[in-house]
Amino acid sequence: MARALRILAWTAGTLLGFLIVLVGAVIVTGNTDSGRRLIERLTAQLSSGQAQIAGLGGSFPSAIDLRELRLSDERGLWLTAEGISLRWSPLEMLRWHVLIEQLHVARLDVERAPVSHASSSKSRLHVPSVDLHELSINTLTLGAALAGTPASLSVQGRAHLVSLQDAGGSLVAHRTDGTGDYQLQLNFDPVHMEAQLALEEPASGPLEHLLQLPGLGALSVHASLSGPRSAERVELDARAGELRGAAHGTLDLIRPAADFDYQLDAPAMSPRPGLAWQRVSLDGRWHGPLARPTADGHLSVEQLEVPGGFTIAALAASLRGDQGQLEVQAEARDVRLPGPNPQLLGDSALQVDARLQLDAPERPLVLKASHPLLELAANATTATHPSVNFSLRLPNLAPLAALGGQDVAGEATVKGDLSTPRQ
Repeated sequence: MARALRILAWTAGTLLGFLIVLVGAVIVTGNTDSGRRLIERLTAQLSSGQAQIAGLGGSFPSAIDLRELRLSDERGLWLTAEGISLRWSPLEMLRWHVLIEQLHVARLDVERAPVSHASSSKSRLHVPSVDLHELSINTLTLGAALAGTPASLSVQGRAHLVSLQDAGGSLVAHRTDGTGDYQLQLNFDPVHMEAQLALEEPASGPLEHLLQLPGLGALSVHASLSGPRSAERVELDARAGELRGAAHGTLDLIRPAADFDYQLDAPAMSPRPGLAWQRVSLDGRWHGPLARPTADGHLSVEQLEVPGGFTIAALAASLRGDQGQLEVQAEARDVRLPGPNPQLLGDSALQVDARLQLDAPERPLVLKASHPLLELAANATTATHPSVNFSLRLPNLAPLAALGGQDVAGEATVKGDLSTPRQ
């Protein structure tokens, strides 16, 4: 045993010594002209040319200056940064803490979003805590692919992030080539949450293109969250073109519960291709714990078009909550479907009735849908072990069979049970 311990100690000491020498070599290399040029070449080689740096300087590794950074992907160059100055504390990484005293960028050009590749890995990384004391970008330029038309902004900010119970920061951006102001401030601790959002931009501004809603119109949003977590005061007033939305009340994030009113009113709009309406009206109130609320709400939509080719001439829905039960009733009239027979449902209304028991452990759901061409009844459990049993009756098969070029008459009933596998 003693011999094994000596071998282990010798091995650990050797590895530690090697790491110390390696780190020392990197630090020495990073503070010589030849070493800096080597790091620049290695960065390009190790990234297959997708990351290129030039003009590396400063006092490595705590004070790094960089003349230029260029990032590319399979579609080409997507980001260029100039005049980068980073002042940070590398030793803080030993505590899994990223401490940046200052990050300054003279110019940052983002032409488009980078190409992303979905990862099949399900591993979860432990994210380090972050403190960024000062962020400044003299000129941030967003390319046409991101902002519709190129836009330039100045950016100032700071950040502190350990968890959602220990976070804070601010971000202020001003449009330098037009009108546009964006401000976010927040401070979260275990007892209180404070946040304020204020943004103003004209129609066709960069934000509506970043949100992929290029027809949204001029934006004005003012929102605030303040108070203890057991009684957070919420205030929201938003405008997007002629759309008006508001929400006011309190949230209890401990129980949880809520007591707030909400409303939305929008005239004829087409915020993005394939999505449009003639009018939208929504209003309601939610009072009490989420498991047993007293709630009511009403939604009305005229001439709704959604991506994919669906259209609904009129949609009306109501929500009611009482004694732990949440009930939704909806009716859609003159529904047009994509495909060769858009008038399959005709002029008859499609009616949906759903009841969800919020205060039951399995949160059972009862769903019914009816139309002259179908009658659906389903019972489901939506919590613990989700499952559903259903019965679908088709009283007239002829219109449905005609979609496949078949001549079939009569009716049919389909019944089934579905459930998720137990873990």
